[in-house]
Amino acid sequence: MIETRHQGRVVGRMPYYLTRRLGYVECTMPTLTDFLGPATDDGEGSANTRFLRRLAITRDLIHQLPQAAYFYQKFHRGVTDTLAFQGEGYESSVQFTHEIAPQPQAAIWAGMRDKTRNMVRKADRVFTCVTEDDPERYTRFYTDNLAGEGRRNLLDERTCQALIAASLARGCGRIYCARQPDGSPAAAIFCAWDQSAFYYLMSTRRPGSGNSTTTLLLWKAICDATSRGLMFDFDGVGTSGAVLFYAGFGAAIRPRYIATKAGKLSTFLMAIRRHLIMEKSKFF
Repeated sequence: MIETRHQGRVVGRMPYYLTRRLGYVECTMPTLTDFLGPATDDGEGSANTRFLRRLAITRDLIHQLPQAAYFYQKFHRGVTDTLAFQGEGYESSVQFTHEIAPQPQAAIWAGMRDKTRNMVRKADRVFTCVTEDDPERYTRFYTDNLAGEGRRNLLDERTCQALIAASLARGCGRIYCARQPDGSPAAAIFCAWDQSAFYYLMSTRRPGSGNSTTTLLLWKAICDATSRGLMFDFDGVGTSGAVLFYAGFGAAIRPRYIATKAGKLSTFLMAIRRHLIMEKSKFF
């Protein structure tokens, strides 16, 4: 983490994560961390004064970042623009997430689509929702379900286990599991939270168990979030199907800004990778 100070007081911080690939250093996102970005203390004054101060603080943080062949960070909700990064030669883009603000459960339920409410009711009649405390069992279930679909787990299991265990120990994470009548798990999700938001980080279900199991678990997690006065963050949108699924909960769409910077070699390697993917796709 890098810091910038003003009159001996910390006014800006920015975490970063370095990895090495093909012999080159990359600054990317660590496992199970979908949002990073700078945190700044803009002080007091007019909106324009605070903006200029935030711009200066962020620029100072950027200048302290270590050299890397490739940089990628998706920023937290508190970052409302990437102008400082653009001014330093970074490219800017945006992805979206869905959020549900803390409110009475009845209001959230009323704002959901009929289809989504019906899925919750249906699953609630069949499955029993419990919380788990074994990260190893959860990650094994996660990996086994991917294998059942002919897919490979791209996340490092040991790292995930350590992160989940740490969040459970600190009382800021929870594993939700939907169990079938025979007691076997049908689906499970993992959420973690901070002082402002509840994040939906991992999800897995046994092949053939149906979407209703995950819908039920998400509803339980949303209820937990709002009971704590926290925002529920669906943690990004990966596919068009996820957009429709999350929209069923009545969630609002919010932007998350991204800054990237690639050196010439990194740009060249990424172009080759895209070309190989396109060539491979011709055979399917």
